[in-house]
Amino acid sequence: MLAVVIVLLFLNTEKNMTKTNNNSAEIIRYPAVAGQFYPAQKSEIAEQLQADLQSTKDIQFDYKPRILLVPHAGYIYSGQVMAAGFKTIESIDYHRVIILGVSHNYSFDGIAASSADIWQTPLGAISVDQSFIDELINQNEEVFKNDEYHRPEHSLEVEIPWLQSLIKNNFKVVPLLLGNDEQAVLANLAKTLSDLWDDDTLLVISSDLSHYPPYKIAREVDNKILDAIVSGKVDNFYDTYAWLEENFSNTADTFACGHAAIAVGMMLAEDKSFFGKLLAYANSGDVSFGDKDRVVGYGAVVFGNGNQIFTADNLDRDLTGTEQNLALKFSRAVLENYYFSKDNLLDLSAYPVFQTERGVFVTLRDKRSHGLRGCIGNIIPTSILADNIKEMSIAAATNDPRFQSVTADELDQISIEVSVLSPMRLIQTPDEIELGKHGVLIKQGFRTGVFLPQVATETGWDLEIFMSKLCTDKAGIEATAWQTGQAEIYVFTAQVFGE
Repeated sequence: MLAVVIVLLFLNTEKNMTKTNNNSAEIIRYPAVAGQFYPAQKSEIAEQLQADLQSTKDIQFDYKPRILLVPHAGYIYSGQVMAAGFKTIESIDYHRVIILGVSHNYSFDGIAASSADIWQTPLGAISVDQSFIDELINQNEEVFKNDEYHRPEHSLEVEIPWLQSLIKNNFKVVPLLLGNDEQAVLANLAKTLSDLWDDDTLLVISSDLSHYPPYKIAREVDNKILDAIVSGKVDNFYDTYAWLEENFSNTADTFACGHAAIAVGMMLAEDKSFFGKLLAYANSGDVSFGDKDRVVGYGAVVFGNGNQIFTADNLDRDLTGTEQNLALKFSRAVLENYYFSKDNLLDLSAYPVFQTERGVFVTLRDKRSHGLRGCIGNIIPTSILADNIKEMSIAAATNDPRFQSVTADELDQISIEVSVLSPMRLIQTPDEIELGKHGVLIKQGFRTGVFLPQVATETGWDLEIFMSKLCTDKAGIEATAWQTGQAEIYVFTAQVFGE
């Protein structure tokens, strides 16, 4: 019986390499992990993909995805994060999809391309763009064909059913595996891909995040890695990865199993001026049967042409979760630089929202007493959001006349809250004010006063008290000026977030 099993396994291995049809011999790469990482039956995999897509909320994305970072774990663990990434390409035409990962089974020099003509999945056959691979080899001597490295590899295979399900036109794939993380090789591959790039090519980067830390630590380290990835600056990614290895190496085996592939994608994104957006994050501990003591992290990030992000309709959009975290980290880094001369300011230039002119308030509170230690802001911006956050962070700590300046010794006990404001809108009657939603600016001649939206929530004031105090306490005008038409009233919204 054992001999029969061995023979069958041998025959199956050979089958994964070649097949002869009536016309010619073609090389077919058959699935290696169907039935393990994802269902082996066509109906079952189609049903699972559809279920994950339907349970994933639509994410607004205003430009054509050019690079996707998605996980490659079993669908039961990472399917919804994969769905969040792949959903951005639904019904978009691509004629070529490059899938780049890191070998889990072999260590080798250079980049291994597949020599197969076809990659087979339960959803059908997909053609390999061998002409593009030949051009890669012509332009980059580190690229070569080797099917042995591809035969057992799961990281590229698991991405293909998603592509087959969502891209409706005929397209071909270019499966590429990295054998190590030599930076010169990665940089050379990024340059080669950039030289051969066109508007109908999609690059899929296959990588999970941290491996086997406890749940809480995974969320911490994964968020740091994702922030670095979304920045679009490969130096940020390398620095963050090195910092994590120095500070968390005793808790995790790796912080991104495909970090070499991620680096290539980021180099390409930087060269093409693509901007990134975090779409989803989870880890294996988030599923009902997941072990929270040892988890694997999963993230989905998309990159595209950033000059299409902002339109007249979405110029005042809210900051994403990643952008909020960056704003808070930036504010704290500003204060640490001010008090301790730390050279740790974040570069926010890769995020278009920080380059727009937005009003902002920075509020500082004592962590122990929750008492206010400073709050300074501007309603009508005089510079871009990044510069405003920097200026208001220092002003809140040192220039609020109601309080003594925050001292260097206090800084660890200070929590930071940032309020990013929408553009002002002149209203005709006070009835348009929604307490708790709208901040209000009142203006009479040269006198102005402003309340942020949270003032009404924190005090419980009704509209009459709110507006009367705004007039007298903030603008120094008659308490009834808001009712008599003597003053102009402007409303705005504020996105408030804190540490």
